[in-house]
Amino acid sequence: VQTCALPISANWERTINQPSGTMSPSAILLVLFILLCVGGVILSYVQAVEHTPNIIAWVSGIAAVLVIWLGVVSMFDPVPFSAVLWSIPSVGPILVRADPLSGLFVLLTGLVFLAASIFAASALLSLVGCSNARVYAVFHFALFISIVWLLIASDVFSFLIAWELMSI
Repeated sequence: VQTCALPISANWERTINQPSGTMSPSAILLVLFILLCVGGVILSYVQAVEHTPNIIAWVSGIAAVLVIWLGVVSMFDPVPFSAVLWSIPSVGPILVRADPLSGLFVLLTGLVFLAASIFAASALLSLVGCSNARVYAVFHFALFISIVWLLIASDVFSFLIAWELMSI
């Protein structure tokens, strides 16, 4: 019986078939999604509180469309997207991976969050004066990031971090 072992080198986290220095479409979509969510949190604190429902609707809606697109690309990409977020010496590398199955669940998450962002914006319109809409925006975007991270987590430590972030 012959076994095949893959050598681990310094560049093992790079996606196969991706030339050095380029990002795959999945990586670009994931980075844009994270930047939009962080931008939504910043916008909700910079703008007047009356604009928070519109910020949630538009920024979260666009982020949901990017996540839907990420799910579709992941489902039909012949080489799954894989990346190392960072490496912790005692734990090892923190990995994310978007294969066809996780792509399906990411697609469904995007569809649910598209509807949820529209509903949340309309529900917050009546609560702007009596509740802290900015805190809601932070938790809304944090939940969105953590659910997507949970679905593409490729190691136990990353999964647990995303799970705990999602449970807040």
